[in-house]
Amino acid sequence: DGVQPVVTFDLLKSWASVALCCDIGVTSPQGCPWQTMVSALRRARDERLRDEAGLRAAGLAAPTAPSRAVPEGDREPSEQDLRRELVKAYVYQTGDQLKAIMQAKMEDPLSYFWFYHSLDSAYQHWAWYLYCLTFDAGDIERGACDPCVVNMPLDSVDLQVLSLAFDTQMTVSRLVEQPLCFTPSAGQDVALLPVERRPRQRAHVLCHKGLWAPLIGPPAPEYEPRPLLDAIVELGELPPGPLSVFDGKAALVRDYDRHKECYTVSIDQVCFSVERSQIIRVLFHERDPLADQAPPAPTCYWDTGRAPGPGDAPVLRGIPDGSIDFQILHEMVRREARLRLEATLKELAGRGDSVGSSFTSVAQAQASASAAAGAKRPKKGPLPVPRSLATPQHRYELEQRLKQRQQTQQPQKPQQFEPPPRDAVGAPAVSLHATAATKMNGVTVAAAAAAAAA
Repeated sequence: DGVQPVVTFDLLKSWASVALCCDIGVTSPQGCPWQTMVSALRRARDERLRDEAGLRAAGLAAPTAPSRAVPEGDREPSEQDLRRELVKAYVYQTGDQLKAIMQAKMEDPLSYFWFYHSLDSAYQHWAWYLYCLTFDAGDIERGACDPCVVNMPLDSVDLQVLSLAFDTQMTVSRLVEQPLCFTPSAGQDVALLPVERRPRQRAHVLCHKGLWAPLIGPPAPEYEPRPLLDAIVELGELPPGPLSVFDGKAALVRDYDRHKECYTVSIDQVCFSVERSQIIRVLFHERDPLADQAPPAPTCYWDTGRAPGPGDAPVLRGIPDGSIDFQILHEMVRREARLRLEATLKELAGRGDSVGSSFTSVAQAQASASAAAGAKRPKKGPLPVPRSLATPQHRYELEQRLKQRQQTQQPQKPQQFEPPPRDAVGAPAVSLHATAATKMNGVTVAAAAAAAAA
């Protein structure tokens, strides 16, 4: 995740698409926060106008207009509108208010000022920061602006300002973290506010390590994995009011309104509209292709040359191995198993002391026990020589033979021949140097020089 956060971000988008029953928008460039917020605000505006038109058609009173002014009337927001609202909100701040804003940005990991350690250094770059906010992300990406301009990210302070400026409740979903919620009422519970003070629209986005993506509505019926039309479904939690009595009930899906992006369901003789996120699951469908198919029998996939599909592996029968929760759990188990295998291999190789794992290996436990008992074990070196089982007499004979072999193998100094002196009679006298006594393999041999000079 630290090397390629795009992979984890794709897992987050896949999980959000399934859990929230909605499509994920695509931005250019990929993960751009500014294009993400523009798409999310446009989607929130379209939903609000659709709901207001439906209330007027039904003869019901529309919600009271908010007291907060909406920028540029009620037209579609653009990236320039977002940047203009931020610059207008920041440029007039001075004194303690400006210090509070910069301090909040320095404490936010999403902010550009996250890497600043003092207010003085942040204040020196504040004017340059506002200057960079005036350029579009597309112009910066193409290099069509000042070279010193940087594409600034969106942080929590920016989202709070935009929530107040566009009167929108913004929800930011993250991976393995609590979602962030920004409302114009600055942290107050929206459900406890009166109708005239509630935000008039809602926007939902995804964020992971600087990558952003908008949620742009439910998928069309033809893209559903199982058909919903003419199906009996289980309803979830419905909005508070008269329809709340149907929470968790089974209903028949009769129609789909593409303009309103909602399904028409009926319970007994009562027909009403529900959103796709309010349908939990399909209970029965007469023409459901998945219900007609028998569950595949457990087979061996080694000979087929293909991998089993999600939930089809014999050892994972009934386990949603295609979900993001299973993939994250599998990654955690794989890392723990790799650390343990590495520790075992290092222990077998005699390098158990250099294992940097989080758990105490068996080799380290044995080494600590030996140290406590007073036995000092060397880290490296030759193995100790095992004791000999020979008797003392046998060892003495072996040592004697070894000494005799070493003496035999040593090169002897060649002896020079000296002619013996002659006496008066003429008989050759035996020289003391001619007789040598040598000891070879424990046997004494007498050698006499028999050579006589003629």
